[in-house]
Amino acid sequence: MMSSTEQGWLAGMRIAECSLRKEGISVLGINRVHGEYLGVPDGDTVIEAGDTLVLYGRADTLRNLSQREEGWSGDIEHEQQVQEQKTEKKVEKQKDESRQPEAENKRS
Repeated sequence: MMSSTEQGWLAGMRIAECSLRKEGISVLGINRVHGEYLGVPDGDTVIEAGDTLVLYGRADTLRNLSQREEGWSGDIEHEQQVQEQKTEKKVEKQKDESRQPEAENKRS
């Protein structure tokens, strides 16, 4: 879980604007300051200062997001994480493809 502050990169943004999925992060829910819980919020949901986000993703990416500052520096960090996620997906795909012949041989 991660809290959103007024100075944080996410505060005041709609979930769709954040493009967290491109970083490999899914928003599972939001605990609002006043006690309301939004389960599986849609892209139009605005992240408010003080919200606690329930997120799923790689630990290093979540750690980076929790420390991200607003403004251009946060935007740059976001783009870096998007590129890292793309690289990670390529590596995973290559690993899967290299395992396919092994799995086919075992079935024969």
